[in-house]
Amino acid sequence: MKLFFTKLILGTAFCGTAFSVAAQEAAIGSTEYATLAEAFAAAQKNDVVDLLKDVDCKTALEINNDMTFNLNGHTITNNVANSRFFRLGDAKFTIEGKGGAITTPESNTKSYGLVDFQNMSGAASASASLVAKDLTVNGDTDEGSMFRLRSSGQSIELDNCNVTMAGKTNNFSVINGYRLTDIKMTVNGGVYDYSSANKSAGMFQAGVNSTVAFSGAKLTCDGGPVYECVGADATFTDCNVTNNTSTTPSYLNACLAASNGGKVTVDGGSFTGDIGMHIYNSGGNMTIDGNPTITGTTAALEVDNTTTANESSMTVNGGTVNGPLVVGTKSELAINEGTFTASNAPQYFTDNAQSVATTDAAGNTVYVAVPSDTEYVAMVGTTGYASLDDALAAAKSGDTLTLLKDVECTKAIEVNQDLTFCLNGHSITNNVANSRLFRLGDAKLTIEGKGGAITT
Repeated sequence: MKLFFTKLILGTAFCGTAFSVAAQEAAIGSTEYATLAEAFAAAQKNDVVDLLKDVDCKTALEINNDMTFNLNGHTITNNVANSRFFRLGDAKFTIEGKGGAITTPESNTKSYGLVDFQNMSGAASASASLVAKDLTVNGDTDEGSMFRLRSSGQSIELDNCNVTMAGKTNNFSVINGYRLTDIKMTVNGGVYDYSSANKSAGMFQAGVNSTVAFSGAKLTCDGGPVYECVGADATFTDCNVTNNTSTTPSYLNACLAASNGGKVTVDGGSFTGDIGMHIYNSGGNMTIDGNPTITGTTAALEVDNTTTANESSMTVNGGTVNGPLVVGTKSELAINEGTFTASNAPQYFTDNAQSVATTDAAGNTVYVAVPSDTEYVAMVGTTGYASLDDALAAAKSGDTLTLLKDVECTKAIEVNQDLTFCLNGHSITNNVANSRLFRLGDAKLTIEGKGGAITT
């Protein structure tokens, strides 16, 4: 019995050691710390701080050495008041969320946000850099932004992060680099949901000569523009952007905007708002590539009058654009390719595009700009086909088939369902032998020449 009791005590001692390990909040290598603040204070250059459990923090953490913080899927409750949770000095700081989260509760009404790009003394370094990966951030700010850049030259990269700011009056932005030059902002993937009683500020800001790149991100907000490119260079690749604002002045309702000579390139994705794309009267340039869907109630595309030395120009190289086109008298809209619901769209088609008026899948009249050197021979609705035979095979009753090139026919065209055949100014050379060109069954055939010709 005595021997058994001794073993029990030893076993209890071992478990007690295990429990004491679990009670620690963080570790650097094999060294454990009772609190996260102690681990951050001890961190040296290139150290990795591992979070060991869910924690509640009331003390801001300062980073002055290059380091990595690994949440390991845990949750931090941010109860830091009158400061952002992290204060970043002259260092590169990497946050590895690994599915973890940093949440600011509603009861913390004095939180300033998550990362401040200045140390506790208020000193900001141009080389300060943040990379956050696989991190969820929830909560509001009492000082304007979740990530606050402080000096020109700083950089921030968010990879597959989810950020929700729920609507507090003092919310100003997710990333605030307002009027700071040479900022590098990169957002890859993730979901960003932002709302605020302040409707005059969008989600992201960076100043002149900054480089901004978004890829595969979903952005939703009710203040705008969602992003205004102020004299910077910005790209949006396969992003889903929604602006739910409807206020005055209307440019605040835009998904993307360019101003002060800013340059925006869009490649694919979808953009929905009262205004899709907007260029301010201070000038800028937008290029629409890929096949994005852009929808705007007041204006899908809006190019304002130029009042400064900066040109206002927008070039569209593809996509589906739903809504009005609004172009100032001193501005330029050049459409090389795309599908448009606006009846004034053809007047902006370039010499490199031919115009096709047709119907979309919903039966609405649309105007399609097709490159003059297109590989397609004909269109049915808004879909192109490499041969006339393919287009005829795809056509359904009531469809419009539109020629995009001159063609030669050596076999008769049989029509057994209602069809509008639009030559669109092109020519058909009829080399059909022993038959007429069209063979009409129980159907209504409408031939629209629009300056085209059929020659035997």
